[in-house]
Amino acid sequence: LLADALAMKNVQRARAVALRALLLSAIVAFINSTTLAVLGQKAAALFIDNAPTLQACASIWPSAVRSQCFCCLAFVTDGALFAGCDFSYCAVAMASSSILSICCQHYLAPRFGLRGVWLGLELMMFLRFATGALRILSRTGPWQFAFFHVPSETEPSLPTSSHKETSELLDAASMSPQENEGKGEVTS
Repeated sequence: LLADALAMKNVQRARAVALRALLLSAIVAFINSTTLAVLGQKAAALFIDNAPTLQACASIWPSAVRSQCFCCLAFVTDGALFAGCDFSYCAVAMASSSILSICCQHYLAPRFGLRGVWLGLELMMFLRFATGALRILSRTGPWQFAFFHVPSETEPSLPTSSHKETSELLDAASMSPQENEGKGEVTS
């Protein structure tokens, strides 16, 4: 939906789709985090009865709960970057986030064990969200006019075709030259 709105230069629709996706993501993140925080160790105990494994789960549980918010927000910003065809920036941002996360894990894992690994994962998801949001808010690249640009009264609007016009064009393209001649259209 966002890619379609951006392609059609429909700023209001793009903004509405992005805000709806962000709102739904925030709701899902809240539900996931709340469920994990409330059920916590009780949920893990349903599947595991090994005491050391349960202790390991308990040590990383706060990071797992926090990371749900970052994951949901990162996926929304990734989707917006993909919809805006901002693939090269997205690739660089993901690689940069991963490198910083690996460095963090390399430093923290020997000191904090499994918690250090999860803190690195949490950092990676936060950085993916932050770099994506900063790119969109920077108004550079494909985001120069997306979401923010509202045409003025004196600015000519870009022509867009309606769904009816598009379907008529597709129907005409699928007809044979003889059928088109019957419609009074010129074919080559």
